[in-house]
Amino acid sequence: MSIRSDQIVRCWTPVQNTLTVLWVCWILVSCNSSTPDGEVLKQISTLIGPNKKVLVLQPFEGFPEERTRWLAKQLENQGCKSVVNKPIPLPRMARVGYKGGYRYRADTLLNYLSDFNGKDTLILSLSITDLSHTNDLAQDYGIMGLGSAYKGTAVVSPARVKGTNRWEKMVKLCIHEIGHMRGLPHCKENKCIMRDAHHKDHLDELTGLCQSCMRTWKEGWL
Repeated sequence: MSIRSDQIVRCWTPVQNTLTVLWVCWILVSCNSSTPDGEVLKQISTLIGPNKKVLVLQPFEGFPEERTRWLAKQLENQGCKSVVNKPIPLPRMARVGYKGGYRYRADTLLNYLSDFNGKDTLILSLSITDLSHTNDLAQDYGIMGLGSAYKGTAVVSPARVKGTNRWEKMVKLCIHEIGHMRGLPHCKENKCIMRDAHHKDHLDELTGLCQSCMRTWKEGWL
């Protein structure tokens, strides 16, 4: 399958990465407004630590631009600076039929993005559409997000995130998947952001990283 140049994720060489990071650091201005769930996320400012890789937010077409920028700002407010790419089309090879419509295979999306990822970048993709993958319950099971440390890619979707604070919960979901890209596994602590959802939305119950996950996070980038 041929891929047009405007459909691929642009990554950088190490020299370009350095220039990009310097440019981003220069233009970023800290936001004075309070962050969502500020008390809940108070640990996150110490979690991200020194960036040794560039976090790329890669929206797929259809994801609201204002929400992409908002999520980028919330992550930056927590110390995780990012570069926002232009939207790209969802690859047809990841599309599967679902309830008379479509949803997208998260594992296929991670593989797709990893083909264009660089050693100095982590790609967090944003999809407005429902996601699925294979687990012990079903061949095609709906999920909120998926992340891979091996591939350095992740994808999240608000399709299964409920409540009036839906987008605030999305910040936690993004941090959860960034954690997976950083190499953190699921955690058994009920209030830890790395808690396994077990097919439910527990995001309101999460208060930060537990001490064990915090230590692993602070050990540095993979």
